[in-house]
Amino acid sequence: MQEFFFFIPRLSLTPSDVMIPFKFQRRQVPIAVSFAMTINKSQGQSLKKVEIYLQVMCFHTVSYMCQYQELPPEMD
Repeated sequence: MQEFFFFIPRLSLTPSDVMIPFKFQRRQVPIAVSFAMTINKSQGQSLKKVEIYLQVMCFHTVSYMCQYQELPPEMD
């Protein structure tokens, strides 16, 4: 098995338009989280391919509403 190493930069963000007597800094790691999904084939739930694009951040329970069953083209 081949190993891959990726370096993820941390971005330091300091707001400049805040009118407060102290400075604060936020560190952000620019990554996108992906989720794996398993299918129980004994219930007849099989997916050929599913892609979900969420433009805004949401809780994991919201992503359950996006999951659906996709049938092969010959069964449509």
